[in-house]
Amino acid sequence: MSRARSKTYSTRAIVLRTHPLGEADRIVVLATREHGLVRAVAKGVRKPSSRFGARLEPFMVSDIQASEGRGLHTVTQAVSVAGYGVGIVQDMDAFLFASAIAELAEVLGEGDASVPLYDLLLGAFAALARAAYPPQLIFDAFAIRALARAGWDMSVDACAVTGSVEGLNAFSPSHGGVIAARVPGASALRPGTRELLSSLKSGDWSSALGSDEAARRQAHGLTKSFLGWHLERTMSSLSRFDRQT
Repeated sequence: MSRARSKTYSTRAIVLRTHPLGEADRIVVLATREHGLVRAVAKGVRKPSSRFGARLEPFMVSDIQASEGRGLHTVTQAVSVAGYGVGIVQDMDAFLFASAIAELAEVLGEGDASVPLYDLLLGAFAALARAAYPPQLIFDAFAIRALARAGWDMSVDACAVTGSVEGLNAFSPSHGGVIAARVPGASALRPGTRELLSSLKSGDWSSALGSDEAARRQAHGLTKSFLGWHLERTMSSLSRFDRQT
């Protein structure tokens, strides 16, 4: 009985992460618009003579050709489209938050209920590479929007419990975001924090950039707690950043 030929396809992909495999190969984790999260082997890319090894580094965008396998796919060709990694690695904060964004995208992209995040990733990595906004704000905006696509929409403009738009002075991850009701374990909101969370969720960067440092610190802490509650895991990339600061 003849074996069915592997299905080949072409797609544009963002490299999220890489792992060495053997002496010359590499496993690449890719985010694509058409195929979701893809794990593939790139053979020979660690050799100095490789024709496309540099095109499959983290935070690169490439047009790839690949063939499907039972487990891992195989990348057979890659053509560079955008090299966001060059700008990102020049700033430690940008690199650490880009790594956290990639980790979150990988978590949400796994399984049958994978979340389409290609466009959000493209925007986040481009902004980090250009240093368009503070890296922490870029991460928080990405995380809030990505979780919303996964079905965990953070309530920022109305009470997550009652729906009221008045008296929004606390935040509870377990209840879904900002609240006006009194619930155990809720965090009191500092002035400007709710408005910052709202700006990040809607993409109002002019308002977000007008926030003060105290509001940014609290918004980031609340975003992390919201992530932790819904993902039920600690993100290693964020843990590394916390140790650096």
